[in-house]
Amino acid sequence: MENTVENLGKARGMVENIREYAQMPEIRSYEREAMAQALEAARSLPEPERARIMEALEKVAQAGARAARRRHTNADYEGRRRRLVGAQMPIGMADRVRRCAQAQGLSVYAFVMEAVEAACNETDVLLNFR
Repeated sequence: MENTVENLGKARGMVENIREYAQMPEIRSYEREAMAQALEAARSLPEPERARIMEALEKVAQAGARAARRRHTNADYEGRRRRLVGAQMPIGMADRVRRCAQAQGLSVYAFVMEAVEAACNETDVLLNFR
């Protein structure tokens, strides 16, 4: 079975789920390393504590898989829906944008979107696009 987010939920035992989680390509390297270290530490514990730790690790693995699934799904969805148009600007201008947005009670994102929309509408009128 391929190690993907979709296949993690198939019950095959907590150790297998944890190992599968740690090998999923969507998992970040620091998450993978932390899980491997935790598994290694759990092996040296006596049985009652070991079982509790393994259950906790399985919950962490499940939560990590959900987060990875969201990252993967969001990236796919956003790629079909939106495009990044970014601008590096001088610090003073960025501070001015923040101040103006706050003065209008808007987020920086909403403020910039309104400004870009207004500039595009003005250009459309000038070029008779509408």
